[in-house]
Formats: sequence, structure tokens, C-alpha cells
Amino acid sequence: ENSPTYNRQRIGATHFIPVNWINFYKGCRPKKGEAEDCPQALAFQVTAGNVVGTGSLPPYEAFCVGGNNSVRGFNNCDLGVGSSYVEATIEYRFPIFKIVGGEVFVDAGSLLGTQGDVPGKPGELLLKP
Repeated sequence: ENSPTYNRQRIGATHFIPVNWINFYKGCRPKKGEAEDCPQALAFQVTAGNVVGTGSLPPYEAFCVGGNNSVRGFNNCDLGVGSSYVEATIEYRFPIFKIVGGEVFVDAGSLLGTQGDVPGKPGELLLKP
């Protein structure tokens, strides 16, 4: 029962769509005969993960939701720890100056109710029911 036999799987997909919605940067408003230099994009990203196996999952191998590389605006693992997860992001990226860009985003994530599957209940230790 305490065998560490498991497989941690992840999958993700990202897609970018070029757009031209905001013209802050002068490269977005070219003069006649000039080429446009206005890299704007709408980005979509979905990631998911699941642990499959017959043994107990070590807590340090569980998936964390929340943090800079997950659901931004939260600290690492702030939303919880579980054996399965799904995350989605929609971003609009646009230039403000030649070397400065802006981004508007919405992130979402879920542990799909698997927080209780992790031995030792690290979610409870982090005060995440």
C-alpha cells in the first residue's frame, strides 16, 4: 500500500492569435510607406495534470495551484495541493514603448476535488480546506 508506484502526467496547449486592438506605441501607427511594428496577441493556455498509480503519492510530488507560474496573484500553492489539476489563462499582450509591453490577463485553476488524495493532507496544513 505504501509503494511509491505512480506516474505523474501533464499536458498543455498554447495558442496565439495576432490582433491589432490598441495603438499606444507609434509602431502601431505607421506613416505611409513604413512597415507596421506592432506585435499584439491574444494568448490562450490550458494545462492539466493527473497522478495515476497504485501507491501513495509523496506530498512533494503533488500539484500546486497558485503562484507566478500557475494562477497569478496568489503565492505558490496558495489555492491548494492535489493529485489532479486544471488551469487556464487568457492574455492580451501589447506594446507600450519599443521595449516595454503590457499585458491584461485572467487566470483560473482547480484541483478538481483531489486535495484530500494527498497523504499527510498538506492542504489542511496550508489552511486550504
